[in-house]
Parts: sequence; C-alpha cells; structure tokens
Amino acid sequence: MQAATTPAVASALAPGALPRIALRNVTKSFPTPDGGRYQALGGVSFDVAPGEFVSVVGPSGCGKSTLLRLVAGLDRPDEGEIRRDGQPVGGIDRRLGFVFQQDALLPWRTVYENVALGLRIRRLPPAEVRERAREWIARVGLRGFEDYYPARLSGGMRKRVAIAQTLCYEPDVILMDEPFAHLDVQTRYYVEEDLMRLCIDGQRTILFVTHDLDEAIGLADRVVVLSAGPRSRVRAEEAVPLPRPRNLLAVRAQPGFTALATRLWQLLFEEVSRVYGRGTG
Repeated sequence: MQAATTPAVASALAPGALPRIALRNVTKSFPTPDGGRYQALGGVSFDVAPGEFVSVVGPSGCGKSTLLRLVAGLDRPDEGEIRRDGQPVGGIDRRLGFVFQQDALLPWRTVYENVALGLRIRRLPPAEVRERAREWIARVGLRGFEDYYPARLSGGMRKRVAIAQTLCYEPDVILMDEPFAHLDVQTRYYVEEDLMRLCIDGQRTILFVTHDLDEAIGLADRVVVLSAGPRSRVRAEEAVPLPRPRNLLAVRAQPGFTALATRLWQLLFEEVSRVYGRGTG
C-alpha cells in the first residue's frame, strides 16, 4: 500500500515577495511511435525563492530534464504556467544559465576562448570580456590552463570550465541537469565543493536535477520529489535542516542528513515500486 504523500513545506519565499521561479499545474506530453501521446508531466506546481538552491529528484523518466527545459524556455508546456519574477516564460532568457550533463565546450577553442564566448555573444567590451573570463578561470582553480584545449583536460577540469562559462556572465538563475553524473566520486566531491563556494552567496537561484540523493541533500536548501511517470507530479517537498556553510563530507554524518535521506529513499522506493507493481513491505 502506498504511503500518504508527505506534506509540502513552504519555500524560502518571504511574505509578499515574488518567486524567482513559479510553476503552476505544468503539463507536458510527447508523441509516441504508435501515434499516441506520453504525458511526462501531469500538473507540476512549486516555487523557488530568490537565492534558493532547490534540488529535484525522482525516478527515471519522471520528467526532471523536461522540467528544466521548460523553465529555460527551450520548450513550452502543454498546459499550466511558468513565471520568472512574475513574468511568463516565453522563450530563451539570456540572463539564465544552463549547465548540462554533457559539457558544451567547443573542442577547437581554448579554456579562455570557451569561457569568454558567452560574454562576446552578449557584446561586452573586449576589456571586460578579458577581465571576467580570466577572473572566473582563476575562481574555478584553472589559472595557468587558459591556453589548454578541452581534449587535454580531465573530466573534472572540463566541468569547472563549463561552470565558469556559465557563471562569468552572472546569471541570476542557474539550471543544472545532472552536471556531475559522469565524474568519479573524488572529482565529484571537489567540483561540488567548488559549486558550494561559488554559488551559495544568496545572489543566485539554482534549480538542480540529480539522481543522487546525497548530492541533492548536501547541496540544496530544499528537495522536491517528483512522482513516477506518466503524469508526474510533486510527491513531496522537504526542507534541508542543515546550516550553511557546509562541509560535504562532514554533513553526511549529521543526524538531520541521515533522517532526511531515509525519508527521501522511502518516497522514491514507493514510486519505483508502483511502476513495477511491487509492494513496499
């Protein structure tokens, strides 16, 4: 028997303030080979407050990546509404940054040229492009690698370049789609620490999709759990009761972390069991 849905918790939104991101009854479907439609999202609603870090987890195929594409304006919902700062999302917004699972580095450009590219597209003055690009290369720990091409970099170094490429133009919203999935455990830890150091300053709002519950809890202020597809919805929202700044190794040993991880694992297990028609006992 499926357990009752965990009550949603309020976001960090101050009374009367506009959410940085607001989703209201968002649905999205896709055509199937037999001519039908598969409804990935069946009415998703939640808010993300300015400066909040929200992780989104859920079973495979529940529409997590689809959700990010809709928030980014790369696709449109079938029904429902997505707003940024109170305004409907109607297309791609250059103030928004997106870090994909696979980095989007151009192999024929150096580290410096890849990081500077977005600034040049935004037509910043050349002197500002040079200053910002070099500053962010240094901030992600790659000073001295400016003239290296991506093929000469490790996976972790490439991911740092991708983060610098996104953060250097100072987006107020960053969407991250399993950005560390292909990194080994040790490299992932260091890149996660970099992200904590660079982004958890209250200036950026982050919506982060991951399959890794430890990562979701360790990084975020709140975790949103999506139900299994089709017609995925918000199954639960859980505030992360851990103070900042955090040491990602030490935080995993805290009782609050363990209790939250246990609740989230149970929710996901129930959803996966429902898909496969198995009980949870």
